[in-house]
Amino acid sequence: MATAVAVGGLGRPRPLSTYHYNVAIGACRKTSAWETALQLTEALQAHKVRADLVTFNSGLGVAAAAAAWPCALFWLWEVSDSQLRADVITVSSAVSACEKGESWRAAVHLLTESWQTQVRPNVVTYNSTVSALARGGWQRALRIVDDFPQGRLEPDVVTFSAGAVATEVEGQWTMGISLLRAMMVEGVRLNSFAYNSAISTAASAASWEAAVALLEDCGLSADAFGYSGAIMACGRGRAWEVALCLQRELLASRVVSNQVTWNSVIGACEVSGLWQTAVHLLCAMRDSEVRRTVVSFSSAVGACERSGLWRVALQLLLDMLSARIRCNAIGFNSAISACSRGSQWRKALAVLQFMSEVSVPPDRVSFNSAISAVAVKGKVQAALQLVASLRGADLAPGAATLTAAAGACDVAGRCSQWPQALQLFVEFDRCRLQPTTTSRQTAANACAKALQWQQALLACSGYCSTRGHGDLPLHNLAVIAYEAGGKWQQLRRVLPVLDEEVYAVLFQAFKLGDDPHGSGL
Repeated sequence: MATAVAVGGLGRPRPLSTYHYNVAIGACRKTSAWETALQLTEALQAHKVRADLVTFNSGLGVAAAAAAWPCALFWLWEVSDSQLRADVITVSSAVSACEKGESWRAAVHLLTESWQTQVRPNVVTYNSTVSALARGGWQRALRIVDDFPQGRLEPDVVTFSAGAVATEVEGQWTMGISLLRAMMVEGVRLNSFAYNSAISTAASAASWEAAVALLEDCGLSADAFGYSGAIMACGRGRAWEVALCLQRELLASRVVSNQVTWNSVIGACEVSGLWQTAVHLLCAMRDSEVRRTVVSFSSAVGACERSGLWRVALQLLLDMLSARIRCNAIGFNSAISACSRGSQWRKALAVLQFMSEVSVPPDRVSFNSAISAVAVKGKVQAALQLVASLRGADLAPGAATLTAAAGACDVAGRCSQWPQALQLFVEFDRCRLQPTTTSRQTAANACAKALQWQQALLACSGYCSTRGHGDLPLHNLAVIAYEAGGKWQQLRRVLPVLDEEVYAVLFQAFKLGDDPHGSGL
């Protein structure tokens, strides 16, 4: 690294000064080159050039631009070690680096330390801290907003907007709206970002009425992101008519729609199963020269899934591939599920195999959907092979996987399938999974059909952990199994939902059956 510069064009070098290093470090901010800035600081110290506060503030500015919060803390420590007094720029830059680096704890600590060192933070410092707290807790963010008057500072739109983002992350949409009202009371001029944050918060809570009301309050400042958030809220709240109305309103306005708005509308159709409208919107995107994405197609395929329209779902997959759009597992999973609902188990297996051919790794949902497809048709061997393939893909079977596979054994209705059903039930314990009522009932059914009463009792044995009035089929199986096994005395264990009168009738009936003379009465 050069340590001298030419002066007066005579080529005689002179040592670099603090000023030169400060300029060089400051230039690193444009490219966020914090490593270079750090090297310059080390070179300055190595050549015994005295660093001043501008040196470290410049370095902190680079760290903030690069979101390198550990580096910012290092420079902050260097300020203290050099016996320099930090100013508000020092603290604000360090807090900004922590905010961009998603280290909210460090940001809060620095804000607290600034008061103890008598460095009064400014609005920028507070805003950066509130923004950092969007990932660390909306309650802390709101407390900092409330502390503004104590610091004799006036919160601006950035402050409230950052607080709204914090409430959005935590799903506290009512608090987000309260912040908007507080902004109005404080006379803060609202911008689209503040409204969009509150709309997005309402969307995450599926409160579509609040989202639409906020969009209306935006007036002329409403943009594509605001519309997208409101449409998304309508989709989650199954208010698809309102979502389509907002889409038409958007197209008629001067606001330029984007992929997000179109995808939000198609997503609303997916939730409500409006496959025809979803496909129509997909075509409208192409006609409007709006680039369709994997989200666009996947949402349309998902709309077909709910109606079992496997032909349309598969055609949409082919259209997506023809458009050279990079696919993910979501669209394929919906197509497999559509084939399952349409009783097309062979097509479901073909789609699962096709995923590997187009370099889309199947996930657990892919296998579960395919297993459900073959289970409905009682294809036991196919279900077991899929479970093995899932393990071969380094995926652990879940409760849904094992339950669906055991269902194939039950649907098959053949006496020879009970060992496989029971084996799948035992897998719950091996995989450290809690057996569900459905899994117990499925295994017990398969064993009961084969008159394997002891095995049926094994499947029913743990029913107490899941007992409830909704588990009556499982109770009935246990009753049959105990009766067939000659263990009527143990019925009391499996009939906690029956009252005393009913149990007394059963007791007398079984006792009469044991007494050939009927003297038990």
